[in-house]
Amino acid sequence: MIVLGLCWGLLGLGGRMSDRAGPQRARLDDVFEALGMAESPTCGDVVRVALGIDRRRVIVQTGFRVFGCGSAMARAADTLRVIKGMTVEEAKEQTELFAAEETRPENGNGGCAAVEQAVLAAIDDYTTQWPAISSP
Repeated sequence: MIVLGLCWGLLGLGGRMSDRAGPQRARLDDVFEALGMAESPTCGDVVRVALGIDRRRVIVQTGFRVFGCGSAMARAADTLRVIKGMTVEEAKEQTELFAAEETRPENGNGGCAAVEQAVLAAIDDYTTQWPAISSP
């Protein structure tokens, strides 16, 4: 609980977070955190993503930390800007489309999709942490 709170604080995300005691104690205005991390083996970029998801399964907060090149930072900012306000299912579909575009050979960038992998890892983290809430 302390580690997740520290990770959330390091990413610079404010707002009210649930007490993590369980979904049965959650109120409608609670935001549930989901954390994901991915590393690209081709370029060595490391991306950490935090998502704040409310009771309606809508992504209301986003944050990221990138250890790598400037293009990975820009890609993380753009990807999270696009998925903010989407439901978890819509964000997962959109992120998978972004990852498919990024890894095409004609893009010539070595196939670095660490940002998309980190977002998908955060969504998987949400569905495993909060199964009662994450089921539609």
